[in-house]
Amino acid sequence: MSKIGKKPVVIPAGVEVQLNGSHIQVKGSKGTLERDIPAAVTAKVEGSEIKFTIDSDEHKNLWGLSRTIVNNMCVGVSEGYEKRLLII
Repeated sequence: MSKIGKKPVVIPAGVEVQLNGSHIQVKGSKGTLERDIPAAVTAKVEGSEIKFTIDSDEHKNLWGLSRTIVNNMCVGVSEGYEKRLLII
């Protein structure tokens, strides 16, 4: 089993998540992101968490990948992206 896929994604305050089959849309103060998750992975919104399951053990890699991508989407629409460079 995937260690990453087992963890639920916590939805931050101010972020809305809509699931339509395998299409997920995440809205927040910084914008909106949309993505299709693989058909082998099922996502469910339960309260303030998104939980992922898979059909068979063949798709463990997609399970963790889908969870990580959706987590990054939630962080991106709430906090944004920042990269700090150190110039020497």
